[in-house]
Amino acid sequence: VFGLSMSTGAVTNNLQRVSAALEPVYDEALAAARAATVAHADETRWREGSKKRWLWVLCTPLLEVFRVAKGRGRSSARQLLGRRFRGTLVTDRLSVYAALCTRRQFCHAHLYRDWLKVEQRGGQDEEIGQQLRRLTRQLLRAHRRRRREGLTQQWLQKQLRPIKRSYVAWLAAGFERGSQKTAALCNRLYQSQAQLWTFLQDERVDPTNNRAERALRHAVTLRKNSYGTDSARGSRFMERMLTVRGTLRRQGRRLLSFVGECIAALRSSAKPPSLLPAASGRRAEPSGAERLRCSSIRSSRSRGRLNGYVEGARARYRRFITAASSRRTARLTTGALPNLERHRSSHNEVSRWTIGSDIDESSSCTVLSVAAPFRTSSSAAWAASRCNASKRSSTVSSGND
Repeated sequence: VFGLSMSTGAVTNNLQRVSAALEPVYDEALAAARAATVAHADETRWREGSKKRWLWVLCTPLLEVFRVAKGRGRSSARQLLGRRFRGTLVTDRLSVYAALCTRRQFCHAHLYRDWLKVEQRGGQDEEIGQQLRRLTRQLLRAHRRRRREGLTQQWLQKQLRPIKRSYVAWLAAGFERGSQKTAALCNRLYQSQAQLWTFLQDERVDPTNNRAERALRHAVTLRKNSYGTDSARGSRFMERMLTVRGTLRRQGRRLLSFVGECIAALRSSAKPPSLLPAASGRRAEPSGAERLRCSSIRSSRSRGRLNGYVEGARARYRRFITAASSRRTARLTTGALPNLERHRSSHNEVSRWTIGSDIDESSSCTVLSVAAPFRTSSSAAWAASRCNASKRSSTVSSGND
C-alpha cells in the first residue's frame, strides 16, 4: 500500500483498528433500525472458518444493518431485531419472525415463485398455481403503478378488492382440491391472510422484500469471492463494514471519508460521525409526492439522453449518405473499368468486388457501376459476363464498320 511492504499481521491489526472505530457507529445504526416503523429483514448463508454461519440484514429506506449469527433460529434473529420489533416487518415466510414482530408483511415475490412450483406439479395443482400466480402478478403491477404515477392508497385498495377476493377463493380451492403439499401451503396462507395484505393499510409497506434482497447481493458476492471470514473478529469487522457501506450508499455519502473521520475520532477520543438519516440531512421515509417528483426527474433525464442518442445517430447517418454520394459521383466519372479484384471484408466477411482502372481507350464500352458489393460468386460471375458481352458487342460493331 503506497509503496510500503506490510505483513499479514499488520493488515489484520489495521482491520481491527477500523472495526473498533466503527463499533459505536454500528451500535447507533442498529438501535435506529430496531426502532423503525417499517423495516425489511432477510438472511443468507455465511462461512466463518470451517463453520457454517448466517448473515442477517435489517434495512430501512436509508439504513442497512448486518449481523453474522450462528444459526437461523429465534435466538439468532433476536440478536438483530431485539426482543420485540414494534414496527411492521417485511420478510419471507420464515417462522422465526412471527414471534419477534408485531405486524408482518409476507413477500409476494417469494409467493410468486412458490406458485410457479405448484403449477409445475401438474394435475389439479397446475390450474391452482397458474391462477394464484396470475393474481400475484396483477397486484404487484397495480402497486408499481401507484408508486410510479403517485396515485392514492384508496385507489390501490379499490383496484385490489376483486383481486383479494379471488386470491382467497383460490386458496380455499387449493386446500380442497390440491395435493398434500399444495393444500398445506394454501392452508397456512389462508390462516394468516392479514399478513398478505398489510401493505393495503400502510402505504409505506412494500408487498415484496426486494429491498433486503438487494442489500444482501453485495455480501453474497463477497462470500463467493472470499469464502466468508476466518474468525469471530473478522465477522465483526465484516458486519460493521457492510453496514457502513450499505447505509452510506443509500444516503449518497462517501465511504472513504466517513471511515477516515471515524478513525480520527477514535484517536482523538472525539464523538464519531453518525449514520442516522437526520445527521446526513436526508428524510428517513420519502413521501409519495417526493417519490413521484424523483421519478419524473429520472424520466425527463432518460428522455433527454434518448433524444441525444437519436440526434447523434441521425447526424452520423447524414454524414454517411453524403460521403457515399460523393464517392459514387467520383466513380461514375472515371469511365469503363472491366478488371475485377476481390477483397474480403475484415468486419462482416462479405465479399466486395471493385473494378480496376486499366481500360482500352479505343473501346466504346462504358461501365456505369464502378464498385458494387456482391454477396455470392454467381452474382460476380454475372457481372463479369455482362462486361465481357458488352466488350464483344462493341468489337463486332467496330469490325462491321
